Amino acid sequence: MEKRVTARENFEAIKNFVIENGNNEDWVAFLDAQITKLDNKSAKAKEKRAEKAAEPDPFLDAIAGAIGDEPITADEIVAKLNLEDLTRNKVTSRIAKLEGIEKVEIKVENAEGKTVKRVAYKRA
Repeated sequence: MEKRVTARENFEAIKNFVIENGNNEDWVAFLDAQITKLDNKSAKAKEKRAEKAAEPDPFLDAIAGAIGDEPITADEIVAKLNLEDLTRNKVTSRIAKLEGIEKVEIKVENAEGKTVKRVAYKRA
């Protein structure tokens, strides 16, 4: 799989090309400004991610409490907790962060009466 070229790398390559082929100072200044903007944007995004990571997750403790010794599916956790904005995807992503939880496969009956396999979670 190829490494994706970033906008910063593109600006650096163009800047090097300009310097090698005539050194137009206006273009170099413009490209330096663009690179600086990208660096500042990246720094702000890192700060926001760090702030968000420091905030307590309101769903994490509730999901951890809902998982016991008996296997429970993500859909059952959503129904059991009945919290606003809690979705199946949010449950599975939080479960991946929790330690001491194991994934098991269970068989359940669907609406048509067929037995299907589902992923469930329980304490290890």
